[in-house]
Amino acid sequence: MSDWMTHLAFTSNGALKYGGKKEDIPEIQGTKHLLTTIESWLRIDRDERRAREAEERANPKAVKIDAASHFQTRHMAYYR
Repeated sequence: MSDWMTHLAFTSNGALKYGGKKEDIPEIQGTKHLLTTIESWLRIDRDERRAREAEERANPKAVKIDAASHFQTRHMAYYR
């Protein structure tokens, strides 16, 4: 692997999954090409995201509606 790379970070769903010095990440030790490792991480991330989105579609969260937002204000009368 190239000597110019010193650290690596991979985030998923707003959290750091892999990160730190390249020597501290076991998945990339002994690999000659970083592409295969990153591709597998992205495929896993894609599958997890699809499962999470399917779960959210199956069980939607209740949306809290603010009653005040449904009534027009005098300020908005100017734009009519």
